[in-house]
Amino acid sequence: MIMQNKREEKEWDLIAAKLNGELNAIEENIFESWLSKTENRQVYEHSEKLHQQIQQTKFFDQIDAEKAWKNVAQKSWVTTQISRKLMPWLGYAAIFLLALFIGSLLGRKGYLNSSKEMCSVTVPYGQTSVVNLPDSSKVWLNSGAELQYSKSFNDRKREVWISGEAFFVVAHQQEKPFRVKNAKGIIEVLGTSFNVESYDDDSIISVTLEEGSVQFKNTQGKLLQTLKPSEQMTLDVSTHQIEVKEVQTDLLTSWKDGKLEMDKARLADVVRKLERWYNVDIHFGTPEIADNKITGTILRDRPLEQILKVFEKLYGYSYKFTVNTDKKREIILDVKTLKK
Repeated sequence: MIMQNKREEKEWDLIAAKLNGELNAIEENIFESWLSKTENRQVYEHSEKLHQQIQQTKFFDQIDAEKAWKNVAQKSWVTTQISRKLMPWLGYAAIFLLALFIGSLLGRKGYLNSSKEMCSVTVPYGQTSVVNLPDSSKVWLNSGAELQYSKSFNDRKREVWISGEAFFVVAHQQEKPFRVKNAKGIIEVLGTSFNVESYDDDSIISVTLEEGSVQFKNTQGKLLQTLKPSEQMTLDVSTHQIEVKEVQTDLLTSWKDGKLEMDKARLADVVRKLERWYNVDIHFGTPEIADNKITGTILRDRPLEQILKVFEKLYGYSYKFTVNTDKKREIILDVKTLKK
């Protein structure tokens, strides 16, 4: 019985990964082999239908699993046209896929809030999130980011509001431009992929284009810049200065894959990202080191202290933790002094 349960768990892992497009080449071959059996194919087809029906429920109104399941259960195919042999499996699928959908909707660690008119997803510092929008566009949210959009999104127009850092893959709709609004400006596209970074505590907004074309406008709608692939625009709203340069987009968007890739990046910029990733405050004991250059890759799932030890060994930095019970942990990063 235990062996059977483990086998079924592995099969549901395969189904879940397939539904979310996460199978690698080896897993895809295993899945196709499993799918070749008629009974397994029936299980997958019903699971796929259930997943689609769950996505069609008005789950954004409230995070109410019972209500969402009732909406799904009212669909005729749930209670008809299913063999008795498959009913136990489908019952498992209903519970499993509902939980799976809730997890994907919340974007791993994002918090979904809704009102009568708006939906918003807020990502705590130290986490990331993924949101699938109603038009099939996809948004990755970095630590401390917030995404807002109307519940009528995609009815007549496609507009979202972003604070923080996000990577967008926008579904193409020629007749319906996609607009990303922010306190510092407006980004308008038809279908493309790009990164935007604009935190409330920073006067700079940066837009990095991976594919397609984007227009950047000021908050009044005046066109300021049109970007081509591999270009990054930065605007400092405090000085109204705009800079456009060619960049390696894979370095600047690596955060969505759980890593930070750096090629001669300023230490101050790296530290700012680490602060948001690990929800800490990092200060420089010697201000001049803020402009030092860092090259390498930081994996998000590594403990912060392990990263700081690498800094210590490779770059000669020392670090010191200060624990404050009423606020974030503080870290002093400085030049390591040699012992006499």
